[in-house]
Amino acid sequence: MIALAIILGIIVFFALVLSIRVHISLDYCEAPACTVRWLFVKLQLYPPKEKKKKKDKPEKAKKEKKEEKTEEPAEEKPKEKKENPIMVFFKREGAEGVYELLKRTVSAINGTLGAIIRQFKIEELYLEMVVAAGDAAATAQKYGETCAKFFPLLGAIVTHFNVKKYDIDISPDFLANKGETAFYTTVSASPRKIINSALALVIKLLFGVLLKFLWGARQKKPKQPKPDSPKPVDNTAKITENKAQAS
Repeated sequence: MIALAIILGIIVFFALVLSIRVHISLDYCEAPACTVRWLFVKLQLYPPKEKKKKKDKPEKAKKEKKEEKTEEPAEEKPKEKKENPIMVFFKREGAEGVYELLKRTVSAINGTLGAIIRQFKIEELYLEMVVAAGDAAATAQKYGETCAKFFPLLGAIVTHFNVKKYDIDISPDFLANKGETAFYTTVSASPRKIINSALALVIKLLFGVLLKFLWGARQKKPKQPKPDSPKPVDNTAKITENKAQAS
């Protein structure tokens, strides 16, 4: 009972920990930056941190390595060539079998990708743009084109995804020669739900695709029946008849 309670406690602990959402932040003002935060861990994915340069090894160590005798590799025995299992499956199952495998694979991946995408939640989405082209007429035209692109895009994101906070601000600057853009978003997801979706995909591919492929690639061909051998002709009656006629 104590061991069972410990195992259940460990499972509950990991289930609770993995239920805490991971936050991915993307910030773009003058330069892009991307960070990942989970519990008390914060990782900077971009820009990458500079790695420390390794110290050069002393020259003596290099000379010793050069002086070492290189051992001659042992002669490898030629391996027997095995027939490609994909070609074996194609020969035995035909194009219909390959199509069925591809159909099952695509169906499983599409369902899992949809489930994984639905797990993501956009916590914050902010976009600020200043449109400028150096000329009043060109700025007004560029401002209209920019609004026509980004406002429908934001509407589609808000419609199809779970967005908590969002705002977009696009304004023209008729005096500036160059525009500016600032973008910030934070996306969160539950590791437990993503792991569950991934395990479901593995199970579907294992039982629905891989086992069928292995069965089709390894099963033996049915033995074809041998052609019937011709029956021996009984010529005794003709021989006796010929003897009677000769006598």
